[in-house]
Amino acid sequence: MVSVNSIAIGIVALASLSSDCTAIDASVGASVSLTAQKQYAPSAGSMQLKVMSFNLRTSLANDKCTSGCWEQRRWRAKQLVEKYKPDLIGTQEGAPDQIEFFTSNLSYASLGECAGECKWNERDSIFYKPERWEVLGNSTFALVRVTGNPTAMWGAERKLFTN
Repeated sequence: MVSVNSIAIGIVALASLSSDCTAIDASVGASVSLTAQKQYAPSAGSMQLKVMSFNLRTSLANDKCTSGCWEQRRWRAKQLVEKYKPDLIGTQEGAPDQIEFFTSNLSYASLGECAGECKWNERDSIFYKPERWEVLGNSTFALVRVTGNPTAMWGAERKLFTN
């Protein structure tokens, strides 16, 4: 239970990679500071906050699948969101079409930006109900630990961002 008008929440995807004797531990994530809209502001008591997290598994992957591709998975994700009605949804590995699906089909607003060069347009995002929450601010910074040659791995350019 949250008993204040403002909250901060974050999601993090961790990756430990090694290639050509180069290791990298990258933390890629999102956080957001929100304040409750006036009609939802808690009184002397506390309010309930529902949060969900999905690893969307980018729709841009060249997967050979019969039921695990985004085209099939998105409807199950929609059913889960409609059933539990979370205030906030954290996602990882979201491509533009996946983010658009959540915003247009589920009436959520989103915050997030590409990690690194945005070649695959993957991003970690936080979705929120704009009628219930107001965003207080955002910023971006990198958080990566690299052993060896930092230019040898894609992760050297990954970002951790806060919205």
